[in-house]
Amino acid sequence: MFNSFKNLFGNKEAIITEYWWCKVDLTLMSYDNASEKHLPGEIRQYDYFCKNQSDIRKSNGDAKFELRIKEALEDIYIGHRNHFKQAEPNDISFIAIVKIEERKLNDNEIAEKVWMKGRLPHWENSHCIQLLVDAYEKVNPNTF
Repeated sequence: MFNSFKNLFGNKEAIITEYWWCKVDLTLMSYDNASEKHLPGEIRQYDYFCKNQSDIRKSNGDAKFELRIKEALEDIYIGHRNHFKQAEPNDISFIAIVKIEERKLNDNEIAEKVWMKGRLPHWENSHCIQLLVDAYEKVNPNTF
């Protein structure tokens, strides 16, 4: 099919939507008075899903694109940290990202809409993220 597309439209490649499953390990960093530093708690894994247009990934290169996913997730957690700080100004604990592993979803996973079954942190209203050229936006899982 791809070859026939090239035959019809020259050397232009089709721009397709790519979907990514991100396993994100999080921990609550609690302040320890004895050591005078934040110490990690139990690590919990949650699912986030990203989508993008293939030309965004190709224009940045794979390594830079993976960094883009990580930057978007880190930015989301900076926002959470600020929100939690406003709600509880005397609590100096914070949620930290320990590890992010991403992989591209296959066609069967996309057809099954695996993001509808992902493990969502209770403080999130959506774990689906649309990656744009220089930004991101959270998307309702029903319309992802």
